[in-house]
Amino acid sequence: MFVRYAVLADRVVDSGGKWNALGAFNLIWVRNFPATHPRVGILLRIEGDHREVGKHSLEIDFVDETGNRITGSG
Repeated sequence: MFVRYAVLADRVVDSGGKWNALGAFNLIWVRNFPATHPRVGILLRIEGDHREVGKHSLEIDFVDETGNRITGSG
């Protein structure tokens, strides 16, 4: 299993089975931390094959420019 792509957007909507990312971006910049950002959407395409059937978990972490974890689900 692997993530084919991930998009952070102002909003993600389902339009009849077709997903749309509105206002996509890849960087959140703030003057001070901690900061509050309006609600965002994350659009992920995760792919695998028939051998990977079963339960999987996903963790999303926010990291700084050196790779150190700031916050996240883990």
